[in-house]
Amino acid sequence: MRSDWQSSLLSRIANNIGVTLYEAERYTEAPHYLEEAVRYARTADDTFHQMLALLNLGRVQTELGHWHAAAEALRESYALACSLELQNEELDGLIAQAELALAQNDLATAEVFYREAQALVVEDETQEYGRFLRLQAWLQYVYGNHTEAVALLARATAIFQLLRYMPEVERTQRLENRLAR
Repeated sequence: MRSDWQSSLLSRIANNIGVTLYEAERYTEAPHYLEEAVRYARTADDTFHQMLALLNLGRVQTELGHWHAAAEALRESYALACSLELQNEELDGLIAQAELALAQNDLATAEVFYREAQALVVEDETQEYGRFLRLQAWLQYVYGNHTEAVALLARATAIFQLLRYMPEVERTQRLENRLAR
């Protein structure tokens, strides 16, 4: 039987592998590792790493178009972030849920999550703020404000470049390309 610290460590390792696969756009391979990360974190009673693994699993399931699985993982992750009172992770959870809603063309739900996220956002040079700007751009595009959307995407890209977080730069550019069609 594994100790709690071993299970917690295995959770972090599995989550890192899953995130690496997600960032390499190898979406079909990532869920296995992220589900393992969740299991190990639950075994260790490691709420923080369980929350992170669920958030990442929800993002991957969104990319795969597995709406129900994505919603379930993101809801659980968000609830854990709230229970831990982690504002940045709460913000990330709301953004991910809004992006899931937009991917399903559910503008009303996306707006609800966006407004909740707006109450938590801090304008700074973090990945959370960059993701918020990208979400805001997507919504502006849907509203028909294409010039504003492009400007927001440029700001998000600049933040991710400053952070040297190239997978997010690429994700933002993919959204820009998709909206330009």
